[in-house]
Amino acid sequence: MAVSNLGKLMFIFWTTIIAFHLLTNVVFKTREHYFTLRLCVHGVAWGVPLVIVILAMVHGVIGEDYRVGSGLWCWISACITPSEQFFWMMVTGKGWELLMYLLTGASYILLKGYMIQKRKERKQARLSFMDLSDNLRPSDENYLTLWLVIYVLRIWGTIRFGVAMYKHHTKDQLENYATFDKIFFYIQCFGDSSQAFFSCILFCLLDPVIRNSLLTYRRRQSYHRLDSVVA
Repeated sequence: MAVSNLGKLMFIFWTTIIAFHLLTNVVFKTREHYFTLRLCVHGVAWGVPLVIVILAMVHGVIGEDYRVGSGLWCWISACITPSEQFFWMMVTGKGWELLMYLLTGASYILLKGYMIQKRKERKQARLSFMDLSDNLRPSDENYLTLWLVIYVLRIWGTIRFGVAMYKHHTKDQLENYATFDKIFFYIQCFGDSSQAFFSCILFCLLDPVIRNSLLTYRRRQSYHRLDSVVA
């Protein structure tokens, strides 16, 4: 559970960092110190989630929760009070996920608005990231699709979490809640499980640099096997 929660947090941080990377390069035209920036980015994206999970483990809150949860794999123990459950669910996952929705959504709106404005100013039908920043590639525009994929796949668990928290704290029975929760549960199971698949398509298969590297590696491995057979 701790490992899966750590992976989820790292994905959330990396997605948010990518959004800020695109925004600062396209809109604010930042001149980045590559090594320093890379060091800071990796420190935040790997270090902060690790610290959060370690703190949760030290406090003994990682475990099964059979009463209130947001998905197939619950991560906060049922052996603590409901208020503590809510707090640790927010700290170790849902709070950061909600923040990611807000930040990536705002970045997307700013980016699209800025690019529309620039197209009108230059009277061009289309502009790529390369036309607006020397630090980006045309394929980096695929990352805009990544945010949409995340919303479509992960929003179901967030809705279940919000409704479950509302039901628990207000003691409202909510008519047809069991049916609603069951339907959203299955949709969430599909969404959370397929997130890695769609991310692989965007980051690897649709990125010409990564795709060519994979094809080159595969050809190299084939040549090595052929040489060993001939020898």
